[in-house]
Amino acid sequence: MRGSDMKIRQATIEDSAVVAQLITQLMEASDYESRQVSPERTEESLRKMADSGAYHVLLAEDEDQVAGLLSLSFRHTLFHSPPTALIDELVVEQGHRRRGVGRQPVAQQCRLWPRP
Repeated sequence: MRGSDMKIRQATIEDSAVVAQLITQLMEASDYESRQVSPERTEESLRKMADSGAYHVLLAEDEDQVAGLLSLSFRHTLFHSPPTALIDELVVEQGHRRRGVGRQPVAQQCRLWPRP
């Protein structure tokens, strides 16, 4: 399936295991020293992010299988008058790469983001 056919949804606590797997893939690709992320640690992080309201973790699904993840943080800067979004993590599951999966959640957020 191409990226344009993906379903994009907000990650939930129940997604902790698959989010941990994707972040582990990102760490391995980045040659980060700690290469394993536990579902328990991920669950705690997802709770904190949801509670803050400043973070969003989106999942791209291909026929009910998670194919990618986008995490965003929203913040105010001195230069921009409306809040800005910063992509913290963008990772596509190895079997879904090179199909445009990463573009769709980014494009969706750009369309939803209010313009000044």
